[in-house]
Amino acid sequence: MSTARQGTFCPKEVNITLLTVREDYKSPEALYETEKVVKETLPMLESAAKRLVGYSVKEHVGFGQAGETILEYAESNGMDTIIISRATHSGWSMFVGSVAVHIVKYAKCIVIIVPEKEKK
Repeated sequence: MSTARQGTFCPKEVNITLLTVREDYKSPEALYETEKVVKETLPMLESAAKRLVGYSVKEHVGFGQAGETILEYAESNGMDTIIISRATHSGWSMFVGSVAVHIVKYAKCIVIIVPEKEKK
């Protein structure tokens, strides 16, 4: 049985990009400020990457509207799958987040939406 059928992926066949988008920093005019924001944000991605032992993992910080930024990055880098968690903001946990909806609607590749872990 292939590894994909078993629900796993062979590390040699998969390249993973961990992408986060900073919407709170909409206009990175100054190079210094952009670098500062990236340095503040990368540790979170690097921590997640450490859990993906054996896989080829890149980290990237984007800026702007999350849905559009993710779609642009995926298309310009030839991504074949986007995996995103659904929003679980209080009061809205039963709905898929607007970013996920935007990505599902406009993506030119496979999109997988996974629920976030429940917070205890």
